[in-house]
Amino acid sequence: MIAKITTGASFKGAELYDEGKMKEGHKIIRTLACKGIDMDYTETGEFAPDPNKISRSFRVQSNLNPKVEKPVKHIVLSWSPEDEGRLTDAEMLIVARKYLKKMGYIDTQYLITRHLEKDNPHIHIIVNLVNDKGKRIKDFQERKRSIKVCREITDEHGYTIGRCKTHHNCEIPCDSRARIYESARYDMAKAVAKAIGAINDIRQLPAQLISEGSGITAKIKYDESGVPRGISFSKTVKDENGNRIVCKFTGSALDRKLSCGNIVKLIDLKEKFPELRKSAENIIETYDARKNEYVMPKEVSRKCEELRGQLSALAKEECRLKKEISEDAANGYTVTVLALVFGNPLIALTTLLMTTLMQALKENRLERVRTERESVKEDFFEVKNAFSEKSKVIQKGVTERQEITETKIYQRGM
Repeated sequence: MIAKITTGASFKGAELYDEGKMKEGHKIIRTLACKGIDMDYTETGEFAPDPNKISRSFRVQSNLNPKVEKPVKHIVLSWSPEDEGRLTDAEMLIVARKYLKKMGYIDTQYLITRHLEKDNPHIHIIVNLVNDKGKRIKDFQERKRSIKVCREITDEHGYTIGRCKTHHNCEIPCDSRARIYESARYDMAKAVAKAIGAINDIRQLPAQLISEGSGITAKIKYDESGVPRGISFSKTVKDENGNRIVCKFTGSALDRKLSCGNIVKLIDLKEKFPELRKSAENIIETYDARKNEYVMPKEVSRKCEELRGQLSALAKEECRLKKEISEDAANGYTVTVLALVFGNPLIALTTLLMTTLMQALKENRLERVRTERESVKEDFFEVKNAFSEKSKVIQKGVTERQEITETKIYQRGM
């Protein structure tokens, strides 16, 4: 499961989008739940949403805190097509409420709807950032927290790990122009990712796509200095009547991670990914070997467990990919897709932990040295004091013997 979050100012805009009134055609949707919203109902008790009433309900509450300029939080929760069979409305509603609670979107208005017009199961949630008491709900680093929450829910419910368009195996029926474009987009993204696995410069990508017989044409735009600044892909497909349709997408429209700049970064990351993965594994090994000897800060322990989870998910995804594709394409394509999905999280975690873990071990070693030094100092003073006491006893004995001797000599002289 994955989540996409956007923030805006118009509740009516978000609601109209969910109701499918901003685009041509009609979306197939079902309203699953709402809270604190003026909602109409049919005679059978089903939801009958009125966009005007809904947006008015949201605005009344958001007016409790006029300082919040963008009170609209629009969230899309998506699952892999493999999970569609088990995702009933009740299941989706449970997950949606669990997600809202974990993200801190509580004590506020929300509207949850399920959309059925795409190949992957997903729901839309509209949330009011101004809560029932007129206070603004904190959304600091929400995307980072959302990734963690989605991962927790995915593991808890056993969902398929969310994957990008580059390696979905989607069979989308081409019964409409929109579905033809959607199907082509998935196929093209997968083919582009495969081609990236075989190159080490973005300028080689158009030729590589042609050599693989993918039917995809790539055009790269360069600036005045000859640096790639944009990329687009096109492919000719046929509809159910045999008519030819040219599907054309920019890199970012194909997949956000396949924009020109991201492809350049991905090619570089692909080369470093095995080394990055090894560094992450070494950090976990170091942590496991030292955690019983040192007192680890909670933040370090938490990040190490998060990194362990990423490596575990990476290993599972690697096994899945190698089963799905032929062996001759496995090497480059697998590394590319894994770098695409796990690259940035691994970079962020390993970079942080290489510093914090070593610092924690250093601080622990310094603390151990201080403790040992204090212990040695105490032992020194103890021995010194004991020696001093013994010296006093000896000195006292010598003094007494001298006094006795002097007394005897004095008596003899008399």
